[in-house]
Amino acid sequence: MDRILNRTVQTAQIATTLGTEIFTDLEYADDVAPLSEMLAVLITAKGIMHEKASLFGMEINWSKTKIQAVGIQDCPITVQVVGNDVEVVERFTYFGTQISKDGSCESEISRHIAITRDCQSPAAPYLAFEHHGYDQGTAAERVCAPSPPLRS
Repeated sequence: MDRILNRTVQTAQIATTLGTEIFTDLEYADDVAPLSEMLAVLITAKGIMHEKASLFGMEINWSKTKIQAVGIQDCPITVQVVGNDVEVVERFTYFGTQISKDGSCESEISRHIAITRDCQSPAAPYLAFEHHGYDQGTAAERVCAPSPPLRS
């Protein structure tokens, strides 16, 4: 996968900057997120990735492929990449964190508040809070976990 991604990055010349740092992609195992500051360049990069992967007998799962345009207004709902419709999404969850196209973390905070509210509801009396190393742990920083069974 690294070889395919490296060839894609070199050929398409994709990258984005944050301050003085330059980022070309995010990857974990077989999850890959090429980064670009222009949608057209990203579409070209996905086409190149498709071509490079086919050289190794691999395919992109287009039904799982999504594009997120951060901070850009009036994006299309879908784009065509080598004959495949790819959905342009407003938000998605990556490693348990919801990423929003406006760059705000407001929806993520609301999601954690809802999880906490569910844990504290009367309908869940068997749940207890488990504290995970926060100095002044608020309810939003805690994880809901089942209470241990009582021993007689």
